[in-house]
Amino acid sequence: MRNRKSELLFRRMALQLLVSLLLLPAGQSVVLADPPHANGWRTAQTARHVTLVLAGDTGFSPDKALPDAAGVRKHGKFLTFDEALQSIAPLIDGDINFANLETVVSARTDMRAVDKAYNFVTHPDAVDSLARHGFNLFSTANNHAFDFGTPGILETLDNLRALGDRVSFAGTGMNRNEAARSIELRAPGASLRFSAIGIGAGPAGDKRP
Repeated sequence: MRNRKSELLFRRMALQLLVSLLLLPAGQSVVLADPPHANGWRTAQTARHVTLVLAGDTGFSPDKALPDAAGVRKHGKFLTFDEALQSIAPLIDGDINFANLETVVSARTDMRAVDKAYNFVTHPDAVDSLARHGFNLFSTANNHAFDFGTPGILETLDNLRALGDRVSFAGTGMNRNEAARSIELRAPGASLRFSAIGIGAGPAGDKRP
């Protein structure tokens, strides 16, 4: 676990440097700033810095399992959503904390799964826990967005919107234009745009989520 945390921290520093380079006007020097702390954001006059934390495929339920508001089973032990996130919580300290939400988000237990190898659905309370731990950006464009057909996509949209301005997301929508839209992200001294595209079956159409 220690080596894994070190690797994540290294990647975060590398991404911080990369984004700083992308944000700088031509001719300005790069000064790598420390990550944000409780005593404020330390910056240099000649550079703007955004700290990104990137997580991979994220979900809280095994294949074909029904969503459970109480928590999730991990390595044979039942945990609340907050307990499941406890080990990574100290790492979620960027300006933008991203995860690929590779699951339908719904509390419903009556949706019919699409005929495919794996189907995932995560309770909205789990995503609320992600938001409370600092995750504020999600991609919903992946091969599990449509695990429960159109009803599942609509559930995901409704439940993510219910979190309000705590989170932003891109990758699905009521039609192709909404799914492909980019969203604006604001960080200290910078404005970025984000969009998400999935490659595979189940694409949005002109009048289809």
